[in-house]
Amino acid sequence: MNPPVAILIGLLVVVAAVIDIRSRRIPNWLTLSGIIVGFALNALLAYPFPLEGLKNAGLGMLFAFGVYFVLYLIRAMGAGDVKLMAAVGAILASPAVWFRLLSWWLSSAAFSPWRCCWPRDGCVRRSGTWRFW
Repeated sequence: MNPPVAILIGLLVVVAAVIDIRSRRIPNWLTLSGIIVGFALNALLAYPFPLEGLKNAGLGMLFAFGVYFVLYLIRAMGAGDVKLMAAVGAILASPAVWFRLLSWWLSSAAFSPWRCCWPRDGCVRRSGTWRFW
């Protein structure tokens, strides 16, 4: 992974985490700007073939969105998390590093039981489905 990519992902995720902890939301301006910067960065990094960089960014975004959309459908994560991971997928963009998204997905799944025991929030069972918030 290139240093600009690592710095950009770190900055995006830390800013999203701080905002999410404070307000329980991930703003659209943050995820959309991450997606746009991810496409632009990958087009620049794939200099002789910018369309290849754009293609990889689009595939990375769709892959990450698809993986996290499944968690959104079972109400294990919010829509902001899905959009944030789509931005991370657009920034990573390389098929060689998509396994990192799967490792983040598994770590998120491991985090869910701890979240149920959080004293301020917790799991609530309503109408036969578990909701985590």
